[in-house]
Amino acid sequence: MNRKSLSIRNAAYGFLSQGIIIIGQFTLQTIFIKNLSISYLGANGLFTNLISFLSFAELGIGSAITFSLYKPLALSDYQQVNSVMTLFKRVYQTIGLIIILFGSILSFFVNFFVKKGQSVPHLQLLFVLYLLGAAVSYFFTYTRSLLIANQDGYIDSVNKAVFNIIQVCIQAFFLIFTHQYIFYLIVNIVINLASNISITRLAYKKFEFLNLNEANSVPKPVLKIMKRNVVGTVSNKIGEIVVFGTDNVIISKFLGLTISGIYSNYTLIINGLTSILNQLFNAAISGFGNLGVTQSKKHQEKIFFDYLFIVSLITYVISSTLFTLVQPFVKFWFGSNLTFSKSIVFLFVVNFIFTELRQASLGFVAALGIFWPMRIKSIVEAMLNLLLSLLFILKFDLGVEAVLLGTLGSTLLVNIWWEPFILFKYGFSNNLAKISTKYAAKYISYLFVIILTQIFIFKFGDFIKIYNLWVFIIYGVVCCSIYAIIFILLFISTNEGQYALNMIQRKIQH
Repeated sequence: MNRKSLSIRNAAYGFLSQGIIIIGQFTLQTIFIKNLSISYLGANGLFTNLISFLSFAELGIGSAITFSLYKPLALSDYQQVNSVMTLFKRVYQTIGLIIILFGSILSFFVNFFVKKGQSVPHLQLLFVLYLLGAAVSYFFTYTRSLLIANQDGYIDSVNKAVFNIIQVCIQAFFLIFTHQYIFYLIVNIVINLASNISITRLAYKKFEFLNLNEANSVPKPVLKIMKRNVVGTVSNKIGEIVVFGTDNVIISKFLGLTISGIYSNYTLIINGLTSILNQLFNAAISGFGNLGVTQSKKHQEKIFFDYLFIVSLITYVISSTLFTLVQPFVKFWFGSNLTFSKSIVFLFVVNFIFTELRQASLGFVAALGIFWPMRIKSIVEAMLNLLLSLLFILKFDLGVEAVLLGTLGSTLLVNIWWEPFILFKYGFSNNLAKISTKYAAKYISYLFVIILTQIFIFKFGDFIKIYNLWVFIIYGVVCCSIYAIIFILLFISTNEGQYALNMIQRKIQH
C-alpha cells in the first residue's frame, strides 16, 4: 500500500474503533448515573484530571521516541528500531513505577480537591484503584507506538475496540448488580493490563527483530536529537495538562462534585468527538513523518494546505452538528436536570472548534519532530490558562464558564498564531512571510464561516427535539450532509476545495 492508502486504512479503523468506544462510554455512563449518584461521576472526573498531572512523568517521551522511529523504519534499519524500542521499554517501565509512587503520595491529599460536604466514602482507596488502572499501561503500551509509526495503527485500533467492549460489559454487570464503584475500578485495572499484554504479543509476532535478546545502544547522534525533542515536549506536556487537566479540579474544589458530574456529561460528548477526530487526524501523522523524510519542502507545504482544508471542513461539519444536537441529546439521554445553559454549551463548542483547527499545524509539528521550539509557547499557554480560569471563578464568580473562558483565552492569545509560526519557521522555512500570509487568509476565511454558523444556530437552533435514538441518528446524518455541502460549495473555487471534491469523487467511484 502507498502512504495515502495506509493513512486512509488507519483512519477508517481508528474511526470505527473510536466510535465503538464512545458508544460503550455513553452506555456505561448512563448505567453509572442510574446506579450511582452524580457525585461518583464527579469523583471519576476529578480522578481523571489528577492522574493527568501525574503523567508529567511521561514528559512527552512517547512522542519524541516515536518520531525517532520514522526514519529507520523508512530505511528498513531494523537494528536501530530494536535499539530505540529497547530504550523505550526501559523508560516506560520506570515511568510506570514513578506514577504509582507519586500517585500513592497524592492519594493522602485527594480530599483537599473536593468542596467541603460533597465527598464520597473511601475516596482515597478509590483514587488508588483508579491510579493503578492508569499506571499499568506504561509497562506494556510502548509497542503501540511502533505499530503507529509503521503505519499499522489499525491493529492498535482493533485491540482497543475489542477490549473496550469486554470492559463495558463487565463493568455494566457489576454496576447493575452490586452498585459498587470499587468493582468498576478493579475491572478497569484488569482489562487495561490484558489489552496491553495482548498488543505487545501481537507486536512481537509482527516484528520479529523485537525478540532479539540483545540490542545495540541507540547511536549518539540519534540519542542527542531524541533528548532534545524530549526537553521540547516537556513544556508541551505542561501546557496540555494545565489547559485540559485542571477543569474538573477547579470545578470540584470551588463548585462541588455535583457540578463536576454534570460537566463530565458534556466532556464525555466533546472528548468522544475529539477522540474520533484525533484518530482520523493522527492516522495521517505517520504518513507526514514519512513525507518529511522523502519529499521536498514545497510539496510538504502543498500537502499542509490541503490538510488544513480537510481539517477545517471536518471541524465545521462536526462542530455545527454538535451545537445543533448536543443539548437535546443530553436532555434525552441523561435527563433535563443534568444540563447546562445554552451559553455554556456555546463556549464548549467554540473551544472544540479552536482545538480541532489546531490539529493541522500540530500534526505537522509532530510528524516533522519540531518539539524543541514549542517549549516556551506551551508554558506561556499553561500559565495564562490557569490564571484566567482562577480570575474568572474567584473575581467574577462565573462558575463553569470560568474554566471554558480560561481555555478560550489562552487559545486566542497564544495558540492560534504561535503554533503555525513555529511550523513555518522551523518546518518549511522557504518564505516565512509569504506562507504566513497565505495561512492567515485561509484560516480566517474558514474560521469566519464556522463561527458565523454557530451564531446562527445559537439564535435559531432550538427547534429540534430528540424523542429516541433513531431520530437523533437521522438528524445527525442530515445535519452532517447539509453542513458538508455548504462548506465545500463556499470554497469549491479554491485549489484545496477542488482537491477535497476530487478526493470525495474518487472514493465514491471506487
